Amino acid sequence: LQRSSSRLQRLKEYRNTLTSPFYNLLPEILSYIFFIYAQDNNELFNLRWARLLLVCRRWHEVGLTTPKLWSFI
Repeated sequence: LQRSSSRLQRLKEYRNTLTSPFYNLLPEILSYIFFIYAQDNNELFNLRWARLLLVCRRWHEVGLTTPKLWSFI
């Protein structure tokens, strides 16, 4: 059952890569978009921009590996 669940999760992620243009963005571009969003909304210091990291696993990984965002903590 766990193996099937894991396979289903991978298939869902693959499906998302086919349907969402955001999955085709390079991580560098996506992290720059996150930074611009946070900067434009004056959210760098209150960390409300961090909600973006909850959208999906990929956004979470990109956000966590973007030092520019975390340098304001």
